[in-house]
Amino acid sequence: MKYHLCILAALLCACSPERPDSLAASSNLIRMTFTASGEASTKTSLTSSYGIKWSTADAVTLFASAGTAGSEFKVSSTEENGAVATFTGLSPESSTGYYYALYPASKSARLEDASGAVSTEIPTVQTGVENSFAVGANVSLARVDANATAANDILHFKNAGALLSFLIPGNYITRVRIESLDQNVPMTGPATVSYNNGNPTVTPGSGAKNYVDVLVPEGTWGKRYYAVVYPGNYSGFRVSFITSMAYYNRYTSSKPLALHRNDNIRLIEKDWINNDDRASSETGYISTTDPVSISVSSTVENYYNLIVNYSITGVQSTGVEHGLVFSYSNATPTCGAVGAEGKLPGPVLGSTGSVSLSQCIPNACLKVGQPCYVRAYCFDNAAGTYAYSPVQELTLKQQPEGFSISKTAKESPASGIGLYSFTAGGSYNGFVAEADCSSSSAIRLGVNNAQMGTTSAISMASQRSSCNALVLINGQIFGGQGNIGLAYTGGVLKYNNSSDDGISACNSYGNDYSSWQPVTRAILGVDASGKPGAFWCTLIGGKAYFFNRPIPAGSAKYPQVTASSGPGPAQSWSPAEALSTGPMLVYDGKICVSEDKISTGVYYTNYELWSTKSGDIYGSSRNRTAIGYDASGKMYLVVVTSNITLTGMARVMKGLGCTYAMNLDGGGSVQMEVKGTGPLTSNVRNVKSTVGFFSR
Repeated sequence: MKYHLCILAALLCACSPERPDSLAASSNLIRMTFTASGEASTKTSLTSSYGIKWSTADAVTLFASAGTAGSEFKVSSTEENGAVATFTGLSPESSTGYYYALYPASKSARLEDASGAVSTEIPTVQTGVENSFAVGANVSLARVDANATAANDILHFKNAGALLSFLIPGNYITRVRIESLDQNVPMTGPATVSYNNGNPTVTPGSGAKNYVDVLVPEGTWGKRYYAVVYPGNYSGFRVSFITSMAYYNRYTSSKPLALHRNDNIRLIEKDWINNDDRASSETGYISTTDPVSISVSSTVENYYNLIVNYSITGVQSTGVEHGLVFSYSNATPTCGAVGAEGKLPGPVLGSTGSVSLSQCIPNACLKVGQPCYVRAYCFDNAAGTYAYSPVQELTLKQQPEGFSISKTAKESPASGIGLYSFTAGGSYNGFVAEADCSSSSAIRLGVNNAQMGTTSAISMASQRSSCNALVLINGQIFGGQGNIGLAYTGGVLKYNNSSDDGISACNSYGNDYSSWQPVTRAILGVDASGKPGAFWCTLIGGKAYFFNRPIPAGSAKYPQVTASSGPGPAQSWSPAEALSTGPMLVYDGKICVSEDKISTGVYYTNYELWSTKSGDIYGSSRNRTAIGYDASGKMYLVVVTSNITLTGMARVMKGLGCTYAMNLDGGGSVQMEVKGTGPLTSNVRNVKSTVGFFSR
């Protein structure tokens, strides 16, 4: 059943700025004829009028049954400059007699019982908003009778948290920590929030913290920020203003404070008017034994990856172990635990103390349409254990379909090879050669790399003639230094353009970043039996290592892969004929590439750091060459002579039937040579490597 949730936000003119507790929003579940209202500080707009404005990013969770997760309702439209918002979503009928609603929406939240107890959290690490508080930090609940009449269908959103505000005393402050002096009185973290007939109460859960960290940008001297915390009876607070260099200015007050929900208390200022109230102040450097705490600020679900944005406080060294751990079978995955299918090391840390990170899980190691349990982790050196964020339940979105393919047979150079021209998606023209290259077949796959490692390149026709190939296509991306990546012929690593501890990129192509970064390159080929394989590879001490997922580089620099620490467990593979270039287009039936960008202009899926210059490898439309194989092991050599994006090329390969596919050199290098026929393409560029079908 589809419901429409319409929320009307009104201005508050008569509430006290120190204790805002008036209603500020009303809304309707139109098909169910529900209406909702919310208190002023439900939203993050703390203007002088306490006006509430909804945005297209807002969402609430509606609960219909105890013991289950809720249904997310997202903003579909707003009116009156954001004062009115319509939320839409799908929800079952209520089994409790009531509908409960939670703001902000949370996939990990659960309605624990029919009385309206919801498991959720107030984040321990909050990203500061000037003159306001972190987006979605102030949890609020609402309830309505499932059988309410039109006159009594109001959902009153009631806040669970309280506000503590402060002024930034210097331009180099990056973090403000507020601590409860009583270790047994927690302030943030996991909790159960009970509706309590419209007066929500908070019961701290396991993992609750007695502090809150508010992250602020440098240069905010004199600006006001807010923290959201549990209500409670506090025996006093300690407030630390901390710089990026871990220097702090700390104030401590033992003044007791009974903090109620919706209280808005100014610390260090009017609430500590008397000197006796803040009897001590101190300066120094943050101890390396500060407890490690992790919170998740936001997540993104795509078809190509899952993105988790998280913050860690108490980081004790830039080399500390951290990252993401995920599982499909274990709802609370931990590092090394049974049921934790994946552990992905995080980006290189540039500082200690508090850090904010964005990390993704590539779809190569994910399942489409199934809930995945994800946590950020960090090893706490002082405690000798891992610290974890709350669990995020995320789902990889449905994949783009492969293009429809219309094929026309061409004369084959040998029995066992299918040769076709084709049109993909009604727009893209190309050629494909198909063959079973298993040991029982008369056809084998071969990599022709006689010229690799030199600065010269030779024509495709000369290469095909000299190696007596039946079908030959251009191979690796290359530059003045040679080809990029590894190549195997006859089971031997014949070539690499790599350092001993990672694969480097050629200067003329390479990446557009200012410093060298470790990457894992796509590699595809066959073993001695002709069985195909596809991986991401790197070279460590002269030995190649293969992984079933890439280092998710691009938006951040990642640590160098070692024999014991990579993007996943090293895979056992003995390639006989294989070459590495990239990027990977299709992996386990999933399209690995996208032209989507993050705000800095970096492509989300450019894990291998290919050039993004206009007309170059990543992000442009150009002629392309690719190699792949299907579920039966049949190999495909493909050229597209129309300009096409990487995502489009992936859809071509998927449409042809490939479950694994890798991009090869493109543009003017795109060529296919066939014995007895000659070139099927018009390009004549000399190239440095080729791959093709040969008689066994």
